[in-house]
Amino acid sequence: MTDANRYADPADRLNGEEYHSGKPCMENGCDNPAGTAWSPLWCQPCNVMCIERIGAALKAVELTFADINPSNVGRINKSSTSGGLIDD
Repeated sequence: MTDANRYADPADRLNGEEYHSGKPCMENGCDNPAGTAWSPLWCQPCNVMCIERIGAALKAVELTFADINPSNVGRINKSSTSGGLIDD
């Protein structure tokens, strides 16, 4: 498991009980205890689904951006001052 996807490892210490918020998971129909290092609102399995939905949405935005402006393909830079859209 890489550092980038530690959220998905239920055995990772950042998904441990010490991060539980004392509230139930906010996902509809889930009553697991909420809280991980990534969010106090969801349980670990629901947090994985949430993070992966966000990642998929961001990937769709990236692909749409590349379709609109193909000259920017491959120029995505997470550390740029422009918010990561293109190299500065």
